[in-house]
Amino acid sequence: MNKQHKIGAYIRVSTDKQVQVFEGSLDTQKYRMVEFVKNRNKELSKWGEIVEFYVEEGLSAGTDKRPQYQRMMADVRSGKINLVLVHDISRLNRSTHDFQVLLKELERYGASYLSMKEQFDTSTPAGRLMMNMVVNMAQFEREQTSERVSINCHSRAVRGLVNGARSILGYDRHPEKNSLLVVNEEEAKDVRLIFETFLEQGSIAKTLKVINSLRMSPKIAVSEAQKGIEKSQWSHTSLKLTLGNIAYVGLKEVNKKNKNQEQDFLKPWQRYQVVKASWPGIVPKRIFDEVQKVLEENMLLERRRMSAAEFRVFLLSQRLYCKECGGRLHGHSAHGRDGVYRHYTHSGKMKDIKCSFKRVRADKLEEVVIKYLSTTIWQAGYLDKIEMALVKSIKEEPQILKERSDNIQKTLADIDSEISATFRMQAKLQEGTEALKLAVKHLEELAEKRNDLNFLLLDVKAQEEGLLDAKEVVHGIKERISEFKKGFSKTAPAVQRRLLRKVIGNLTYTPGRLEIEFNLSEARADNVISINRGKNKKTEQILDMSRPPALPPRAAGSDLSLPFVNLRDGLNGWGGRTRTCE
Repeated sequence: MNKQHKIGAYIRVSTDKQVQVFEGSLDTQKYRMVEFVKNRNKELSKWGEIVEFYVEEGLSAGTDKRPQYQRMMADVRSGKINLVLVHDISRLNRSTHDFQVLLKELERYGASYLSMKEQFDTSTPAGRLMMNMVVNMAQFEREQTSERVSINCHSRAVRGLVNGARSILGYDRHPEKNSLLVVNEEEAKDVRLIFETFLEQGSIAKTLKVINSLRMSPKIAVSEAQKGIEKSQWSHTSLKLTLGNIAYVGLKEVNKKNKNQEQDFLKPWQRYQVVKASWPGIVPKRIFDEVQKVLEENMLLERRRMSAAEFRVFLLSQRLYCKECGGRLHGHSAHGRDGVYRHYTHSGKMKDIKCSFKRVRADKLEEVVIKYLSTTIWQAGYLDKIEMALVKSIKEEPQILKERSDNIQKTLADIDSEISATFRMQAKLQEGTEALKLAVKHLEELAEKRNDLNFLLLDVKAQEEGLLDAKEVVHGIKERISEFKKGFSKTAPAVQRRLLRKVIGNLTYTPGRLEIEFNLSEARADNVISINRGKNKKTEQILDMSRPPALPPRAAGSDLSLPFVNLRDGLNGWGGRTRTCE
């Protein structure tokens, strides 16, 4: 007797407009799936039951980076569902590569999928061939549609017309022709004043103070204004973009994102060019050119300043913690008789620091870490010990991950309750009131928190299901350290720091001892491996940490001791119990 299918019904539409249609595509897909399962159960007793709907609103199937798709795959791995049901295969994937990855993943967990429209038997070669042809056609259709849209948008752009996006300060959309802009005279005065103020002040920072004091605000979209969202102050980025926008002199950039690409290798509709806009300029060309000259001069000065400051780049910043108090050690430089001194130090006043050291020399500490990554870790058998310790750690992780998953789910339930309560309160408020604006803002914040927690929950569930492979992790660490060795000596300090952060998770320092934790993966910098090389401890230990702790685990109440890399030989002579580390 066949087991009853635990069905996950996946529903998707590509645009927000389709989402808004009452009784539209989403509802139709859902209704047909329910009826399809009912009919199957009539034909075959207890054929299956839909245990979960996964509804994707306004997202393309060109990528698998979709929240509901990822949630569905997590449920496949956990065994919650064992059959993925879709209306047609294009709802699930329009990429041949992603479809093949899906098939392998389903096969790995003993699950399958069924398309109501294309009911091919994928257990046979002929069935798999037909299904691959359907997916290839879906991908071809997606790419062809994308190309047609690109060509059409390019044709409109070279005629100086607008292709979507919000209107900029100084202009409004034409009331009848949405692709045209018309001058907003009141805002145009503000734009000219901003350009003139910048020429007077000579820098973006000084200009910001002036225009914000005059209560000028960037333009917000009509939809945002209708939601009651208030105008914000100018920022460095928004002001810089405004000052460099050639639309203010009646010109339009086409394919701006490809500006720095090799134009000869691009298709005609992908090439960057500047054309005459369909709207008049509102800033005199002379003033605009003067502003660009000042911006360029400021950029050159900033590059020189940054170049001179390279010596002050701290390679271990945001990674280094004090073992004794758990606090972060910050990079600090100062001038002395022999030049510039660089240290990592506790925050706050020196007299208030209770630890056995106040600061530690940056050059010595960085030298020890670089030497360790460049030579020590490549000793014969060292990475094998890491792998053995990781395998042991994986066996100890399930309970920790389950507790974390339960905490996230509880928080999500609390947020859902708060969202429901806010909706009920919002329904009672009058339009245009301050209370309604606060309610809308609070709902947006809750939605953002909920989205972040859902992604975090997926990540935790993926770890729960044993996706961590010791050999793959060690291989990844080895690759990142190789990349570090190849590029470290040839690059600028800022790039060196980025290379180091790909390898290192956290470092914990106490006089004569340094703990180094490796990132488990380049994508997840919060997962780290700690290597124990204590004087009397020869075995490696590995911990999978959920996030960099504010305190060492023992101080935070954990029953796990935090291992360390004993680099005493490299640290001798520059640490002390009561004196400043020199």
